[in-house]
Amino acid sequence: MSTPPINLNELEYQQIYDNIRDYIKTKSDFSDFNFEGSALSSIIDILAYNTHYHMLFQNILVNEMFLDSAQKLESLVSHAKLHGYAIQNRYSASATLKLTSIPTTSGAVSYSRLTAKKTDNTILNFYNIEDILAETVDGAGEATFTVYEAHRAVIDQRFDVNIDKQSCFIPDINLDLRTLRVFVDNTEYIRGNSTDSNIYENQNVYFIENVTTGFDIIFASKIVGTALNTDAVVTVSYLVSSGSSGNGASNFSFVNTPDIPLGATTTIAGGILNSLSASSSGGRATGSSDTLKFLIPRTFSSQNRFVTKADIISGVYDAGFASSTSNVTVAADSVTPGKVLISTDFADEDPTEQVKLIEFCNTKSVLGVVFEYGI
Repeated sequence: MSTPPINLNELEYQQIYDNIRDYIKTKSDFSDFNFEGSALSSIIDILAYNTHYHMLFQNILVNEMFLDSAQKLESLVSHAKLHGYAIQNRYSASATLKLTSIPTTSGAVSYSRLTAKKTDNTILNFYNIEDILAETVDGAGEATFTVYEAHRAVIDQRFDVNIDKQSCFIPDINLDLRTLRVFVDNTEYIRGNSTDSNIYENQNVYFIENVTTGFDIIFASKIVGTALNTDAVVTVSYLVSSGSSGNGASNFSFVNTPDIPLGATTTIAGGILNSLSASSSGGRATGSSDTLKFLIPRTFSSQNRFVTKADIISGVYDAGFASSTSNVTVAADSVTPGKVLISTDFADEDPTEQVKLIEFCNTKSVLGVVFEYGI
């Protein structure tokens, strides 16, 4: 039996319908049929619809298998896991504050709450994620620290551990991963990544993986070291971000007198609190699918280093220093070899943010390369 002359190049529904009809017309059994008005037309309709439907389904399925052509966020999340990249939905706005006229032995615990006001009189909550400890400057106490906006703060929340998977689940898709702190039996664990070389030396490490409704914390004990048992007490603190709504706040103040952390003997109450920037900035939602496709493969390929211009742009954006990759400007200095000039929209009007950006870039730079702000 010979193979029928089927045209496999047509993709549109009407073209598929016409091909099936023309093929059936070649059969002598149907030579007297009226294909436009008979019941056979309905059968051809069904065949064409079924063929077109499955063709579209297979096309979508194949596209989602590759990072470059994927469209669904769930597919991008899956591809990101293979590159050790965690996608977060929102980044918190932040501000750098300075406390003066405080005792040299004073301090405040992490996740102390402050409020700030926007120009429309909206009140926002901010939190410091590290303990504040006073430093002695010219015989007086002062402290400089960063606060992050959050519409909700989860502080010292205990989570159940899945012993088989050595993991626990955080059901908040809008948490800012920069604000996440994880403790196991009062020992703080640090976040690992695919480029860490000391995981086998330091077992107090966890990894982050996206899931549809939140994040999985996977402990390094899954691959090395002593596994967490049923008696392990895992406590987690983090901030749930409002994204860009947190930008533009100023006039910061502590809501209550903060608790005293280890290393301090008295409270910071009574100090003068000033903002080193005009207002909070840096709050944003996650990038578009095209932005994620740019970021995801570069996280692993650069091995957490800044080697190429694309490495710098993706790393700076992902760390929350810019509103988009197009707002990161990078250029080689025309005078000094090895010097790279960089600027971002979030840091342009904030000298403190500029210092933080350059410090961040220099920790990622390769030998012989230094960063400086400005273009």
